[in-house]
Amino acid sequence: MGDLADMRDVSRFMRCTAGQQKLDEIRAAFVGKTVARIDFSNDVNAILVALAFDSGESVEVFLPELMLDALRETHGAAIQEEYWLDYPERRPKPQETSENDSE
Repeated sequence: MGDLADMRDVSRFMRCTAGQQKLDEIRAAFVGKTVARIDFSNDVNAILVALAFDSGESVEVFLPELMLDALRETHGAAIQEEYWLDYPERRPKPQETSENDSE
C-alpha cells in the first residue's frame, strides 16, 4: 500500500500537462471503440487482459482484482484445490481417529 505522499504524486501527475496528455491517449484508446475479443494471459503476478477492438487496435489492461495478491485473498481455496490437482501426492492425508480421540 502507498502512503499520502504517493497519493499526492498521483494527483500531481493527473493534473500536469504530461499527465493530461497521457490520460487523453488512454481515453482515445477506448472511447467509441467496440470490443471484438478479450484474451487473458498469465503475467506472473497478475492476469493480463488484452482487449482487441473491431478497428484492429488492441490494448492491454491490468485490473486490481486480477492481481495475484487479490486472487489469493478472494479465491485462495480454489487456487489451493488446483494446486492439489497439479501435485496430488503433496495433499495432506486426513488423520485417522482412534477410539481415544472421540472421547
